[in-house]
Amino acid sequence: MIQKSILIGKQCALLSFIIGTFLFMIFFLEQSMLLLKTGIIYILVSFFINTFVIIHLIYLAIFNPKERIDLVLTCGILLLNIPIVIGYIYLLSISIFPTKY
Repeated sequence: MIQKSILIGKQCALLSFIIGTFLFMIFFLEQSMLLLKTGIIYILVSFFINTFVIIHLIYLAIFNPKERIDLVLTCGILLLNIPIVIGYIYLLSISIFPTKY
């Protein structure tokens, strides 16, 4: 059960990264507002899914001290997507609303 949860957490992190990066790249190629809306919806959906997975992993870490390190590391892997999303949003905002400096 615990190893399966760790695997699901890692897969969730990787899948979130791959899909988000794919949407980000396709938006820059197409400049489609539909893709932008899809990306925003994807960010929200993936936020809730990843939050649920992190809460589950933290719950398991509290009650399984022998597996705590692996569970917390998996949480960290999931949390690595946050600065990536922030960077993508920053680059998109520069692309959509360029400044005149």
